[in-house]
Parts: sequence; structure tokens; C-alpha cells
Amino acid sequence: MESCQETVPEAITAFLEGENYTDVVRTAVSLGGDCDILTDIAAAMAEAYYSISKKFITEIENRLDDYQKKILCDFGRMRKMR
Repeated sequence: MESCQETVPEAITAFLEGENYTDVVRTAVSLGGDCDILTDIAAAMAEAYYSISKKFITEIENRLDDYQKKILCDFGRMRKMR
């Protein structure tokens, strides 16, 4: 298990080396290590900077099962209520 002193700098590196959202995610995954947390951090930075294309979002949504779609929908409703 890596510490945040290792994971966060790697996530920043993945973000800085990427050219778009997808590229950042691929770079983060390829670094290995604690790649789920590393990729989460890098993807969050990339989304804020690049945003995520509608095509990519649609592709992800098409892969979700009904239960996952319900969770996503409920989350969206809760966010709007804030």
C-alpha cells in the first residue's frame, strides 16, 4: 500500500503529462502502484481542467446496469437539491 506522499505526486504527474481527460486516465493507470486511488485523483483534476466529452459520458452510461443507472440518477437529484 502506497502512502499519499507517493500517490498524490504520481497523480499530479499523470495530470500534467496528459493532453485530455482520457489521456490523463490512461497515464495514471499505466503508472501502476495504487492505481485506483491514483487514477481517481488524476481523473478529478482532469475533469475540472478538461471536462469530459459527451461521447465519453454516453459510452460510460451505456455500460451501466439498471441498478447503477438508478444510483447515478439519485445522486444527480440529490446534487440539484443542494
